[in-house]
Amino acid sequence: MSQKIDRILWAVDFLSEQPELEKQALKFIKVINKKLEATVQPVFVTNNHPMQNQYMDEILKHIEKRFKKYKSIHLNAPISIGQNIGANPELREQVDALLAYAQMENFDLIVTQTHASSGIKKWLLGSFAESLILRSKIPVMSINPSSETPTSIKNILYPFEMGDVDQPEFGQVLRLAEQLKCKVTLYHRLPTPSHYLGPYAHLLQEEFRLDKNEAEETAEEYEKMAKAHGIKAEVVIETKKARISDALLKAAKKYDAGMIALVSKKDTTGRILLGSTGLDVVRKSELPVWVVHENR
Repeated sequence: MSQKIDRILWAVDFLSEQPELEKQALKFIKVINKKLEATVQPVFVTNNHPMQNQYMDEILKHIEKRFKKYKSIHLNAPISIGQNIGANPELREQVDALLAYAQMENFDLIVTQTHASSGIKKWLLGSFAESLILRSKIPVMSINPSSETPTSIKNILYPFEMGDVDQPEFGQVLRLAEQLKCKVTLYHRLPTPSHYLGPYAHLLQEEFRLDKNEAEETAEEYEKMAKAHGIKAEVVIETKKARISDALLKAAKKYDAGMIALVSKKDTTGRILLGSTGLDVVRKSELPVWVVHENR
């Protein structure tokens, strides 16, 4: 198993007018860091605007003062990056500046927050957070400000697909579960079998049976991996009419998950993709969502 998580980069929006975003991220960092005991580095991206540079020291002191009330988290002093990305950087430049720093400094995890959209009660994924999740080679933890942070993480929900086991990616999930001393729930949703009574109904039922068998065999491989690392794994294979993301979120609540772990895949061009289901989970989830990238 790969090395433990001991360096966390927390992506901070120093201009945010929504303190609940920051507060919720700090709550979650505090919970996981009871077990991880990682170094937490607040980082925010700036441009090289002369006015902003003139007051940067004051801004840093203000942010540091804001964080002092969270003494038990042992946050490092906040730092700013991105002086070379231009006076009016595009979103991609801001994200790339953060990721370049994170890779150069060998961070193990990036924590970011989702954002609220005014006039809409539901919390939505901000463009910076979404771009960060899709472009990062480092695992990203997305925190929803509307969630209730548990006192401890006792269970990680891991949705899996049938077929080949995502060994390196699941290995990262096991690494975190080992550090948090929690179990893993392996989740798969099967499509609802058709109840059509026509002449081809038996073929559909047979296809469903084969899918279920394959899902069970895949889950068994994941269970073996978990057992080899001393992690308890529970398998949940459900048949639901609900869309996959909604079924997954209901399962996370039902099985008392403290977070959800998703794997993002590469397409044929090498781009990282999370898929519509994954993005829907990140946008809607009241739990922290940990996005693990393929072949990190």
